[in-house]
Amino acid sequence: DFFERILGFKPYAYQREFIDIFENNPFTAARWCRQSGKTATISALLLRYAVTHPDAAIGVVGPSWRQTKRIIARIAAFTHKLPPGIVFKPQKTKIDFVNGSSIEAFPNNPDTIRGPTLNVVYCDEMNFVANDQDLYDAILYTLSTTNGRFVCSSTPWTTDSIFYKIFTHKNFDFFRTSHVTYESALSPNGPLKPQIIEQIKTQMGDDPSRWKREMM
Repeated sequence: DFFERILGFKPYAYQREFIDIFENNPFTAARWCRQSGKTATISALLLRYAVTHPDAAIGVVGPSWRQTKRIIARIAAFTHKLPPGIVFKPQKTKIDFVNGSSIEAFPNNPDTIRGPTLNVVYCDEMNFVANDQDLYDAILYTLSTTNGRFVCSSTPWTTDSIFYKIFTHKNFDFFRTSHVTYESALSPNGPLKPQIIEQIKTQMGDDPSRWKREMM
């Protein structure tokens, strides 16, 4: 209802499934193909959390400072669809809400995120984050007194990463994960256009591992 009535778009089936996963689990991860809407979906979920949880502190991190600020800009665009009087004027790195909640971008630096106490942390394109072990360790302790939530998303890259362990290692079995290939995200069941996707696949025919990594 929040997505459709407030933000004005109807989630696809795999997005609705992830909404349920996020709402009911403290640790969630999305391994989705390129351009399947993972960042938009989670950005909308963060906005909903801020609106419905007074005094919530939400942090956003990513592979680069520029990319993290772009997520804040995406959430800020969503805020324009909220009823008046819910959010103050968004800043480039932070959005403050009248109910005391905030969504703030943090640089990819463990020392920067080590101090705050947070209710939710979102790590975008986690498989591309440098020093991801140190950053993840710092994130975990920001959530330790709030019974907080951690959510991450990425397309795959290396196996020497926390993101890879989330999907494969027994120590991360408590994560609820979502895996979406391009087949699930093809129109009309997703945003990907079959004609151009087939052309892209053909161009990667000499190196099928690239296609598998990005879209499977």
